[in-house]
Amino acid sequence: MLSKKSQYGFQAAVYIACNENEDHLISPQEIAAAQGLPAPYLRKILNTLVKKKILISVKGPNGGFGLANAKEKIFLMQILLAIEGYEILNNCVLGFLECSSEHPCPFHNVYDGIRSNFYNFLGTTSLHVLCKDIDNQKSFISYLQLNK
Repeated sequence: MLSKKSQYGFQAAVYIACNENEDHLISPQEIAAAQGLPAPYLRKILNTLVKKKILISVKGPNGGFGLANAKEKIFLMQILLAIEGYEILNNCVLGFLECSSEHPCPFHNVYDGIRSNFYNFLGTTSLHVLCKDIDNQKSFISYLQLNK
């Protein structure tokens, strides 16, 4: 359902949201090592999120990436759209170009409801909510468990 690019973008954004502070920006190498992600590919995704004003980037020895806004104001849908573009909202789950309500693929009618619920979740859930769930142990991410 999500591309590797989006998966890595979400993982990186959550990592940054849960670990950044005024004294510590997050390097791509730190995220890549903690999450087991390929650093060069991750850097490209992070730069996309900077261009879309979801993240900030600071160069230099103490540089790295941080959130451009408070984590309460960054919603998951913003991250998905920054990475995938608006086309993702209407793409066929099977990849057919001609899929629509008038000419549905075999998955269309079932997936349409799933997609609607998923996009509603993304549009109403902020990075803050995910970090809070992780802190309250309602969610689990291995790198946070190792660092605490």
